[in-house]
Amino acid sequence: MSRSKVSLILSLLLAVIPITTYTQSLDLPKNISLDTIDYPPAIYGWKKGMEVPNLYFMDINLKPFELDDLLSEKAVLIDFWFMACPPCRENNKILKKIHKTGKVHILSISIDENLPALKQFIKDEQLDWYHVQDNHPYPLRFKNKIGLGAYYPDYLLIGRDGIVIRRWQENLNMQELRRAIKESP
Repeated sequence: MSRSKVSLILSLLLAVIPITTYTQSLDLPKNISLDTIDYPPAIYGWKKGMEVPNLYFMDINLKPFELDDLLSEKAVLIDFWFMACPPCRENNKILKKIHKTGKVHILSISIDENLPALKQFIKDEQLDWYHVQDNHPYPLRFKNKIGLGAYYPDYLLIGRDGIVIRRWQENLNMQELRRAIKESP
């Protein structure tokens, strides 16, 4: 069965099955889930060259979306961050510039617990892209489930073909990011 057919079937199932029930069985945060038909749930160490599974997200405004939908349009830069992290806040300047180019979707996954404060920060800073809250205990965080560890900020660039192009830890270099986006399929 093709990846797109599986995604369609799962999307239909998720419309009927509450997302909390689906994700509890996978031991993942309720607002992020993996397509386990295409990919096993115990995946550690996303690295360059690895194909990622489809991911299901619930944004901070409770709107569901899928990674595959974003990848069908352009590459995706996943940004793992939190509000009290000085390098995360500094790198938001770079993310804004990248976002304005329109060449990549940005998906920011925050570990902040206070959702109203997170929403206000995003609004005040004009971070106008996809945002997901992952405020679960350390071992249950999505970032840890895929083997990225405790460093913040952390970034993954995924090409339209679903392959990890690059990973940055802490220091996001604008020139390197632009080059990687330009070279992405």
